[in-house]
Amino acid sequence: REAINCEACGRVHFLDENLNDFEEGEYKEYKDGAEKDPDKYIGHDSDGPSIGYMHFNDKQVVFDCPCNYTRQLENLLWHHAGDVAEYFVARTKAEKKEADRMARSAARAGKAISNR
Repeated sequence: REAINCEACGRVHFLDENLNDFEEGEYKEYKDGAEKDPDKYIGHDSDGPSIGYMHFNDKQVVFDCPCNYTRQLENLLWHHAGDVAEYFVARTKAEKKEADRMARSAARAGKAISNR
């Protein structure tokens, strides 16, 4: 993608014109925006062929954005790593229990069919 909006803060991150194919006038729009408001329009000319981003809580967020939203998420996860691990252990146990129940049910059904 040539440009990505960080929905956590509203900044627009865009790649160097030489790295991607922009629509006609699109790159100029971003470059002009960066000249007028460099805090809102952020050019990436040395990051390679893409801008890192992810979706979290229905928001598209950009890695290394000055708003540090993804860093805040990382800090939250590291701070609560033990709780997150406990949750995954409990969730995995519950899923295994349900899978075992379904396997027993399928085995009974298979046995009933073979006894016909």
